[in-house]
Amino acid sequence: MVENGLTASNGRADAATAPKGSAAPQTTVNSTNNGAPALSTAVNLWLAALPQRPAQPRPPEAPSPASMRKVFYVLSIDHARRLCVKVGAAGPLKRGGWSKLREKLNSPRDVIKFEFAPVEDQSLVLAISSLTEEYSQLPIPLQGALGADLLKKMLATGNCSWEAPGEPLTAGPARPAELAWEVRDLGEQAPTVVADPPALWLRLGHRDLWYLDKNVCGPLEVQGAEPDFIEAFLRAPALQAEEAGILLSRAASLPRGLPRPKPVPVDIIPVLRPQAVLTFYTVPSQEMNYWQLRSQRRDVHLLKLEFDYGGVLIG
Repeated sequence: MVENGLTASNGRADAATAPKGSAAPQTTVNSTNNGAPALSTAVNLWLAALPQRPAQPRPPEAPSPASMRKVFYVLSIDHARRLCVKVGAAGPLKRGGWSKLREKLNSPRDVIKFEFAPVEDQSLVLAISSLTEEYSQLPIPLQGALGADLLKKMLATGNCSWEAPGEPLTAGPARPAELAWEVRDLGEQAPTVVADPPALWLRLGHRDLWYLDKNVCGPLEVQGAEPDFIEAFLRAPALQAEEAGILLSRAASLPRGLPRPKPVPVDIIPVLRPQAVLTFYTVPSQEMNYWQLRSQRRDVHLLKLEFDYGGVLIG
């Protein structure tokens, strides 16, 4: 079919019949053996030369509870106010805070329990284990220069807390302190240490004194007192009120530097012998006579025993 001077075949113009002076568009398409279109060599080379984008990083995996364990150094004091430590592992709780101590350090054999911890903690645990015995009772007392050095290292870890795993203690500066007598409920006086500003005082072994003020822990310095004198003073028995008065009357002959007891007023109560007091009295009562179906008056005689203490009757 001829239309407008062009030969059409299957809806396409035949390039051979195109008018002179006009160029027919030509497109070369590569194909595979099965006739499907394919990219040319130039395009393939261009794609290969493009810089590769870095792979998308995978989101970090949530740490397992076991990997979140930490070594805690929990401080407390015993009946003698000596500073002690419990060493153990604790993990975070869902509701916040930390669990109770597990995998505790009871003896040198237990050092192997802390292989999960950083090297610094492992070294510290090993040093603390030297203060324990084969089957030591917790907590472990900190004593002497070694105890003071270990305490400073525990505070530096950020995992040293008071009485339970939790808010960390921090190292504080030295504070001045003085020896004194503390008056108790019944008037007796016991040796004590007064820090400035006031804080809970602790004994590191028998000689060194430390303080705890909220979450700050540091050494105490008693001016003019030797460690032997401080140790001897803190071993003093409690003074009764009468004994405190006697020491005050002998203040001039007391050792230099010994704190003076505080005067406590004493009320002298005279010795009284109790006097027995018997009191007879009668209480009227109504008694029912069931035979005559009437009540009749009947007196009940009683005896009361009391003791007279200077005008005060106690019965």
